[in-house]
Amino acid sequence: MVLAWELSLGDHVIPIPGARRPESIVDSAAAADLELSAEELARCSTAVGPSIIQ
Repeated sequence: MVLAWELSLGDHVIPIPGARRPESIVDSAAAADLELSAEELARCSTAVGPSIIQ
């Protein structure tokens, strides 16, 4: 979910996930197709803090 949130921040954000297991790579790739609700986006933004979003 966090990768999907990072992708929602704009084209200037390029998340680079790490992976130790093949399943993690599949999960990370799926984030590109995940659509988060406004509430989910807000919760992620609140958890990280406003300084990272600016």
